[in-house]
Amino acid sequence: MEVIYRAYQEQDQEAVWALLEQAHLTHGTLMYCMRHFPQYGMVAVDGQEIVGCGFRGKANENGRAGCGIYVCPAQRRNRIGTTLLWRLQENMKAEGIQTLASMYELGTEGELFAKAKGLEPVHMVRYMSYEGEALEVQKGEFAQYQDEDYEEIHALLNGAFAETRQPSEEERAHYRAKQEDIFVCRENESIVAVAFLQDHEIRRLAVRVDKQGEGWGRAMLSFAVNTLQQRGYEKCYLWVMVGNQAIRAYHNMKWVVEGTYAFANKNI
Repeated sequence: MEVIYRAYQEQDQEAVWALLEQAHLTHGTLMYCMRHFPQYGMVAVDGQEIVGCGFRGKANENGRAGCGIYVCPAQRRNRIGTTLLWRLQENMKAEGIQTLASMYELGTEGELFAKAKGLEPVHMVRYMSYEGEALEVQKGEFAQYQDEDYEEIHALLNGAFAETRQPSEEERAHYRAKQEDIFVCRENESIVAVAFLQDHEIRRLAVRVDKQGEGWGRAMLSFAVNTLQQRGYEKCYLWVMVGNQAIRAYHNMKWVVEGTYAFANKNI
């Protein structure tokens, strides 16, 4: 039977989620795009069964957008993944998107596929998880992000990640929309650390440069884990760059490595 390719529809959600969950793909670029940009999704259907899916996101200010593909193992090598990727790329190019960004797990078929399609690795990250008791928060005053914190948070992130991004109303509006998932840690009314949460993940955690090495990262991480557990998540996740010395601290706090992934780009 011929495989049919069509736009993702709301009624596909349960089937696609089951497909990804079976493959333990409840994280990463594909899942992020599925959750936040379903209007850009596509599925491959064999008879009545969804055997593959692809999702992409919106472009950022640099003309770069995320993209993810998954095909069930029994249907691989039938060019389903290739077709999904090609169709998504054509849609992206039609909107002026210049760079496709994705990720793959090292040592898997996904790595072979990505390399064959011209994706070049930019950096490597470890996906880590924690499942255990609530953690002791040893110091700090914690609060939910407020709009008046924006400039201080922006400067903290620029310093922590050696970035030169300028403040923007678009970013500030995004933070306002995600306010319930952003938390700050203060010392003497000054913000020293910040954490961004998303579902069961700690998506981003940063400590002010002049306060690094003083235990603020551990305090912010502990608070974030406890917050996720209070929300009902028994298992928490985070990403950490390969080579980041924080990995040792995470291991000491009983975090375990779930997998190592490459973040990769492709000019389209």
